Amino acid sequence: MPTRTKEEVLEIATAIAALVTEIEGRIETTQGHYGDYMSVISRVAGDDRAAAIHMATTLKAAGANAFGVDAALRQVIG
Repeated sequence: MPTRTKEEVLEIATAIAALVTEIEGRIETTQGHYGDYMSVISRVAGDDRAAAIHMATTLKAAGANAFGVDAALRQVIG
């Protein structure tokens, strides 16, 4: 994994927080927005189980619906 500067990390964190705010502000079409979070996790992690878990943890830390993220993670990693 590449080394990130403090500014890059802050930029990534800000983007994730904005994404979570946007998702949580939508009409809920799946319980806890798990469909939205499944899309995010699978796009970021691909087939990497550890990356999927890390992304799920990051989303929850940014304020995502924990039920939705956990349901999405179960689908992505099986």
